[in-house]
Amino acid sequence: LLEGKRVLFGVHPEKLHIPTHLWSPLIQHMGATLFITIPIDGIDILLADASCPEEVLASARSFNAIIVSFEWIVQSVICGYLLDPNAHERFSYNAVARD
Repeated sequence: LLEGKRVLFGVHPEKLHIPTHLWSPLIQHMGATLFITIPIDGIDILLADASCPEEVLASARSFNAIIVSFEWIVQSVICGYLLDPNAHERFSYNAVARD
């Protein structure tokens, strides 16, 4: 699913519902290279939430990276292909949870 993609977590580890020690191998198993900071040649995907620092968002945007929530990757795994990041409001990194 993520073959050749460069991915960055833009969420503080304590804020993840599933710990990074579970997310990291999953993302890498899907073929992505996972970064802890944005490399000089950029990233393709920023997995983030509303707590993501503005400077990280701005840097990701400068590389035309897809900026999405973890819900996007979860649903993409379920479907077996990368979903359109605009297909659902919950795929937005700053989506607000509703009761």
